[in-house]
Amino acid sequence: MTLMRTALIISENAGRGDEIALALESEHDVWNVARQRDAMAYLQQHCPDTVVLDLNMPELDAEALVSLIRGQQQGRSVLIIGVSKDPHSITDSLACKFDQLAVQE
Repeated sequence: MTLMRTALIISENAGRGDEIALALESEHDVWNVARQRDAMAYLQQHCPDTVVLDLNMPELDAEALVSLIRGQQQGRSVLIIGVSKDPHSITDSLACKFDQLAVQE
């Protein structure tokens, strides 16, 4: 029996989160949360294989969240994808923390 990979989607936009979940659910057990504190609670108990983070969420501390995820890797590879509507909002210091960045229209 093969264990399913896990994915955590962090987006307050339910439609965007659902679209991303749909794309991942064939190969991942997907958790979709709308608030940073819910993501932090999930991350205290789990280490997902993939994290998709909506960088346009208000009051989001993306750097702290990514640092937490990286600190929990325990030798595992975690793919972290940042998604933003505004490519100018992604600073160089923030960009280097992600494995991939996507600009969503």
